[in-house]
Amino acid sequence: MKTKIVVILTFIAGFAVAQQDVTTPENRARPVHPQLQRPAKPEVVPGPGDFRENIEDLKIAKLKRVLELTPEQAGKFFTAYYELEDVMKSYGLKRNKLSEELNSLSAAKDADENAMRQKLEEFENLETELHQKNIEYRKKLQDGLTVKQRIKLISFERQFNKYLTDMAKGVREKNKPEGKQ
Repeated sequence: MKTKIVVILTFIAGFAVAQQDVTTPENRARPVHPQLQRPAKPEVVPGPGDFRENIEDLKIAKLKRVLELTPEQAGKFFTAYYELEDVMKSYGLKRNKLSEELNSLSAAKDADENAMRQKLEEFENLETELHQKNIEYRKKLQDGLTVKQRIKLISFERQFNKYLTDMAKGVREKNKPEGKQ
């Protein structure tokens, strides 16, 4: 099933790249604005986890096209965008760890009430902090964008997330064993 998802997402990313404007060799030789380049990542062997990167590449390509950013806007926007992505990943890892700890505590028959309360409070504080960081970075993302671009950004994110959700539902339905509802 994971292989099918990877194949589908790779196909979609390839399709998105194929839809991009074809440029002449002279235009392709122009240097890329340094702030538009993805931060360097360590070399890894391609594998099933690459679908996340393909989705990110697809999202970036579509964002560039939808928002019609000037080079100056693009520099500011994508700097803040990558910062937000890093913060969200970091908080996501912390949130998942705390969530697992809460699950373990709730499953234990002899769990200490105070320990559970403390972990729950820690989890809620993390959620509040994550929400505040998200607001802070959203303001940075939108700094320098026109009102129309800001509206396009909100609309794009909603549509893109819906697209990914619908695609995942379709894959699950397609891979559901016959006879199960």
